[in-house]
Order: sequence, then C-alpha cells, then structure tokens
Amino acid sequence: YDGPSRRSGRERKTLNTGFVPANISDLDPFGIVGTTSFTLGQPFALQVSEEALILMDLHAHMLEIEIIGYMAGMFDMEAKVLRVMRAFPGKSLVSGHEHVELDPSSEVEVKEQVTAAGLDIVGWYHSHPTFIAEPSVRDIENQCNYQALFNMGVTLKAGKPFVGCILSPYGDQAHGCASTIRWFLTEAAGHGTASKRLGYSVIPAQVSVSCGDLSPDLKGQIRTLINALCGDPHRWRWTDEWDDNAANPESYATISRLCKCITSLFSHVLAAAAGALHCTVPTTLHFNDVPYHEYDFYSSSPPTVPLPVCKDLSGSSLDADRHNKFLDMVQVKQRALKRLEHILLVAWGVP
Repeated sequence: YDGPSRRSGRERKTLNTGFVPANISDLDPFGIVGTTSFTLGQPFALQVSEEALILMDLHAHMLEIEIIGYMAGMFDMEAKVLRVMRAFPGKSLVSGHEHVELDPSSEVEVKEQVTAAGLDIVGWYHSHPTFIAEPSVRDIENQCNYQALFNMGVTLKAGKPFVGCILSPYGDQAHGCASTIRWFLTEAAGHGTASKRLGYSVIPAQVSVSCGDLSPDLKGQIRTLINALCGDPHRWRWTDEWDDNAANPESYATISRLCKCITSLFSHVLAAAAGALHCTVPTTLHFNDVPYHEYDFYSSSPPTVPLPVCKDLSGSSLDADRHNKFLDMVQVKQRALKRLEHILLVAWGVP
C-alpha cells in the first residue's frame, strides 16, 4: 500500500463572504463563500457532545477525499437549545477532493439508526480535507436543501434548527493539531433575481462531557467505520509525516498523521472537561514537542514535560481539588484514545 496521492485539489477562489445570489449558474460551485455573523444575535444555543465530535473528527482524518454524515440529537424549543448528541457516518455516492454526496441507501440506513436511538436528525457534516473550513457555493445550496427537507425552512424563524458542520483536519490550522471546525446555517433574503442565500456562522455554547470511558455506542461506531474504510484506496497513510504548522515551523516537532489525528480527538476531551469545570486549558495541544495526548498525567516521577495549566474563567489557577477533577475526567479517555491509535495502525496494515 503506497497511500493516496498527496494532491490537495486546485486552489479555491473566495467569493463574496456570507452570501450567494439566487442564480448561481455563473459561479464556481467550489468557490468558498464563507460565513457572516448573525445581525441580531444567534437565535439558539448549540451544545455538542464530545463523543459526536470525536467520531466526526476521526471520520474526517481517515480519507484524503471528502466524507459525509448526519448528526443526531434534539431541539429544546422552550429553552432554544439545539443539542448534537451523536454522529452517524454515511457512505459516499460521489466523493472527491472538492465534493461529496450521501449514498441514498446509506441515508435510509442512518435514518433508521437515528430513529432507533430515539433521536432526531439535527444536522449534517462533511470534511474539507486540505482546505479551509468555510462553506462553498455548493455547500450553501446543500444546506438550504437540507433545511427545507428537515423542516427548518428558508428563514431562521420557521421550524427546527438544522446545522451544517465542516471539519478541516489538514487545512491551514490556527490551533496546532486540532482540526478547524465551522458550524453554519443559511437563510434566504430578498426576492426574485435579487435574492441571496446567506451563510451564518453558528458558535457552539459548550461541548458536553460524558464521564468515564468511551461509550459502547461510540466504540461500536468506530469499529464499523474502521472496517468500512480500512481498504479504501483514498485512505491516508498514518505513518506519513504531517507538517503541523507550516506558518510557524519552529513551534512544533514533526509528527505523524496518526499522532496529529489522535491529538485532535483529544482536544475535544479537553474542551468538554474544561467546560464542565468552568475553566480553560491551553489550545496549542503541544508542549516541548510532546503531543498533548501523550502526557502522563499521573506519573510517579517528575514529568518530563509541563502538565497542562488549567485556569478559571478569571484567569487564576485552579485549586488542587478542581485541577484533580479535571485530570480524572481526561485520564480514562486519554487511555482509550491511545488504544485507538494502535487499532488504527493495525487496521491500516502498518506493523
């Protein structure tokens, strides 16, 4: 196995930020539109589970071509809170470096799985493997269609929210190893030929934490995903080196794609624990050239790298009790992700 080609697709042109006209026949469907902020504030809060993020981010890291899936959860109409609780990877009918479509048979299967879990489909996700996590003209059109299909309608005042999510695992990174993630909605504005489709950036309020090990449901989904993609000709070769910050090459050591992937997954664990304890942690995910997920949080000997420094929301260091709670929350999942690292190597046929 020689791994996929390393091309990242042609350069994408950035169009008018935040909107596309109703008539898009003259536009490059792969041109980046970008998003804009809500004029009157975000109409609902978005909460995302760490396990949904872990599965979506893993899926995005596995292939050099775009991947796609649905997100499931529920909307609290009274509290105006949309909760993304689980992710459901889909099979691609058409996929490339710049485009992906969900296989209709996979869509039926995913909908059955979501119904069996007692949840609603509340969004869709896909990857931009090697370029920025901003919607393209086609993404905006797809989001409009999804919102109509799942009863959100073309305005933000109608129906239930249905969000889009774009993950960029290997694009220009602003946060070291952590994938860049963009959540977005669309809304129609104007009439006739002057109408536009606006892309709004949605800001998650928090990442919800689940205590203990990865859930049995998530472990089962990860096994299914690995079995489905381990023979894909477009899979990344985990042992290849990843240029983790070309803009600032002295900041980090050269690491493998697998190490980068696991570190990005661990960033969601850290964010969830920090949110639960109302504190903050460093976002660079590297210290002294050691990836965050390789820290030995409970070493009996003095650590060779500094432990993550947690701060409360005022910027002060946490007391010992809260800091130990933070470490307790992340240790079990740290071990689970290190086991996953080995499983991925074996599944990809790497000794």
